[in-house]
Amino acid sequence: MGNQSSSEPGEEEGATIMPKSTIAKLRVMTKFTHDHRLRVDERAELYQAIAELKENRRRLSEDLDAEKAAKLNSRSISDVGKLDFLSEKPSWEAYENEKFCALCEKPAKRDEGFPCRVCPRLFHRLCLSKCGACRDADLKSAAESALTNAGWSCYNCTSALALTRVQQVVQEENFAVLKKQK
Repeated sequence: MGNQSSSEPGEEEGATIMPKSTIAKLRVMTKFTHDHRLRVDERAELYQAIAELKENRRRLSEDLDAEKAAKLNSRSISDVGKLDFLSEKPSWEAYENEKFCALCEKPAKRDEGFPCRVCPRLFHRLCLSKCGACRDADLKSAAESALTNAGWSCYNCTSALALTRVQQVVQEENFAVLKKQK
């Protein structure tokens, strides 16, 4: 009695007849497994996309590091604060300054900031006052001279120039002593 032949077309002889409740359960299970397979496939695609994004980020990071190293290696003292002598612009405009404030690294327009005449750095007035490198009196004189042909030197360049002058004076004194000894 378990194997009954069916009179419906398309069914094989000897097929087992299942109750409707079992068929409904099988349909639900089939749908669940199909949905689960779709979710697994979607998850695999997401993992693959994430892996590709991580690889792209790694490559970009390597490229940026290589580009930064190449720029640093190609820089020389003569490149710092390049001045175009053939330019018709005033000397303070002829320098190629950076586009970002050297302290806060936010965009700085040349006419809003203090471009250094020695190095390519550019500074916001507020950043200079906050960092404590410039007193208010220095900032006032800097504001007056920053965009003139005389220009303004940042605190790093001023310190370096002062040190160079001291070393130069010491060398000249040593030379004078040597000259007297001869």
